[in-house]
Amino acid sequence: MTVTTIEFLIPQLIQGTATDAQVAAFEQWLSQADAAAVVYILDKYREQQLLLAQTSQMPTAFDPQQLHRQIEQQIDTLEKSADGANTNVQRQWHARIFTLRTAAAAAVIVALITTALLWSLRNTTTLAPVAERYKNDLPAGANKAILTLDDGKKIVLQPSATTHEVALAKQDGLEITNQQNTVQYQSNYKHVPTTKMVYNTLTTPKGGQYQIVLSDGTKVWLNTASQLRFPVAFSGNEREVSLTGEAYFEVAKNAHKPFVVSVGDTKVTVLGTHFNVNAYTDEQAIQTTLVEGSVKVSDKQHSELLTPGNKATYRNNQFEINAANVDMDLAWKSGFFNFYKADVATMMRQIARWYNAEVVYERDAPTSRYVGEIDRTATLAQTLKILELSGLHFTIEGNKITVLNK
Repeated sequence: MTVTTIEFLIPQLIQGTATDAQVAAFEQWLSQADAAAVVYILDKYREQQLLLAQTSQMPTAFDPQQLHRQIEQQIDTLEKSADGANTNVQRQWHARIFTLRTAAAAAVIVALITTALLWSLRNTTTLAPVAERYKNDLPAGANKAILTLDDGKKIVLQPSATTHEVALAKQDGLEITNQQNTVQYQSNYKHVPTTKMVYNTLTTPKGGQYQIVLSDGTKVWLNTASQLRFPVAFSGNEREVSLTGEAYFEVAKNAHKPFVVSVGDTKVTVLGTHFNVNAYTDEQAIQTTLVEGSVKVSDKQHSELLTPGNKATYRNNQFEINAANVDMDLAWKSGFFNFYKADVATMMRQIARWYNAEVVYERDAPTSRYVGEIDRTATLAQTLKILELSGLHFTIEGNKITVLNK
């Protein structure tokens, strides 16, 4: 089979209407295809998943347990093979780089999803129809936040596609404007700043995200359910801000005034660099992923220096430094959920924040782990339908997602 033939076959594979001969030919192609071809087909597979989810044309019943064990075993095997290879297949896709390791994992996912869909045609289920379980769909998150000024005044920032600057306030020698979902602090009118430090706070609710350009030119992308407290104008020997939740920073260079992100008892100190900090209170650790430059992470007793491509994980008052999966850690900034060996609870925490939803479990949270990527512009029902391809099942009632044990 050629790549073009496989591409035309994808809808039949997803819907379970492919013949035995077509499935056998697809599996043979998959075992021999190179990484670039697998990645291309996986893209097409994702597109068809989302399209069929929108039109409710995907099967819903699967036998997950055996598939989950196969995912773990086969991905581990393929990872070891990829680590030993000296080949690095890369391509641009939504500003992301896929390596051979990702392609190998992708091949496993495509094969296992095909198996799951075929299995679903031979098995019945007691689940309610998809239309009934997902009748209370929720929209994807959007660009929205609340800017709280030093005097307590709150400015509600809503999604906007305007290309014109909108003046919000004047404060401490700066003008605050909003344009294309980005708050910006600009020194463009004559005023003598006060000697007192004036602080503002940008807060994104669940289901919200926003961007801000601070007075020194530092750019910050704030993820959902996050908060950034910052001085309107930086003074003194440091540029310090406080974060809860998650944010990506592109710090303006200033060799004489380090930029410091304070997260609880820890600090990230830089001169000028690009990095991501994940510090949600419902996660078990604080994670700092360095993309460019160098940063120092520290608490009251320890400090570590990070180099690009590495991640510092702070847990139980200790730092652990490891190679980072940068694509996964920054996926939210590019508009994706990206899961790699993630358990259900981890995935559902991210989904709950983005869709402003509550998650409950019919019994205990499943312990199986998953690999995959989903566009964050999808509605909640579309996202959950894609997850159902791996054996999970859900219902939506109001803003509550129930994970079913089926």
